Amino acid sequence: MSISRRGFIAGLALTGAAVPAVYYAHRELTREPFPITPDEATVDLADTAGQRLADKLRGVWRVRLEGKDSNLPGLPSEDLELFLDIAQRGRGLRGYLDTAERLRSADVPRYQVIGDLVKDDSARLYWRLIPSDASDSAPTHECECVLDEVWADFGNAGSGTLSGRFLPLDRPLGQLELDSRFVATKRLFPEARQRIGLHPDLLARLISPEHRLFHQLWHASRDKWHTLPEDKREALRGLGWQPGPRGTERDARGKRKDRNGSGVDFFFMHRHMLGKARSIQDLPSWQRFPMPQPELVRDRVGFARYFDNHDGFALPPTWLASGDDTYTRWVSDIKTAETYHSNFEVWESQYRDPRYLSRLTLG
Repeated sequence: MSISRRGFIAGLALTGAAVPAVYYAHRELTREPFPITPDEATVDLADTAGQRLADKLRGVWRVRLEGKDSNLPGLPSEDLELFLDIAQRGRGLRGYLDTAERLRSADVPRYQVIGDLVKDDSARLYWRLIPSDASDSAPTHECECVLDEVWADFGNAGSGTLSGRFLPLDRPLGQLELDSRFVATKRLFPEARQRIGLHPDLLARLISPEHRLFHQLWHASRDKWHTLPEDKREALRGLGWQPGPRGTERDARGKRKDRNGSGVDFFFMHRHMLGKARSIQDLPSWQRFPMPQPELVRDRVGFARYFDNHDGFALPPTWLASGDDTYTRWVSDIKTAETYHSNFEVWESQYRDPRYLSRLTLG
């Protein structure tokens, strides 16, 4: 690309200095003459980092407003909750903001939250708030926030905080900055043990070192027997911990697992364990596999019921296993709606199908 004398002189005349004129010439030299038009839209699924961010955001948040300009039109200043949902492997965020009572009722929430998780800076998030009475579904406020997550123990996705501001979109840019801040705290998912209490005697038995060691060794020796070297097999035989009779052990992962009797061992041990537990406390069985989390937009009340987990039967959200990305991904995949519909519903059907069961062996 060439720079005309007219353009160069115009730069000097406008700025009155040589340095701005040189900058103008450099900009003309480096500017792309014909920007490349983006290609057609493609199917873009969330990567691993995006899925983990979604796991941290998905759920129920308690909102506390701070600052003299923090009140949102039509909302009280207290008892506010924020429901957030992102589909598995999705990048779009949807949510609702209102009082805890109204969000769990049939009334329409006063604010809908809409956003996405596409931006590179996942620490700073920007969403829009749309009031329910907006005739054109146009947003009136922007939510600017920062996520500060805290992962809890195994089995719970942990708590976290969202801190930021609600800013009206029609505010003149020259106006002084509003004192409109909020802090949202993620509510921990109530685990089954918190909803369905165990008898003290049963709990003491389950957490005893002897029971935990036995259970771990029973499964580990069966699952790993076909890969253990002979010296380690002999060590387990010397302790009487080999899976099955000495010399004719029944592994659960080897090439003959479906015809060596290991399946009968599995049922026998767990039947005995459950029988012992039920002799201490009545433990009803599931009548069906627990369903995955309902979509917020389709079933807001069901979404709230799932995260409240009043009966203790809701499927817990996925969690992060520190230092084990493979296990973290495995747990996350198992808990998806896709896995429920493609695997668990199939098994639920097959286990009630005499034609299918007649062709199986317990190994």
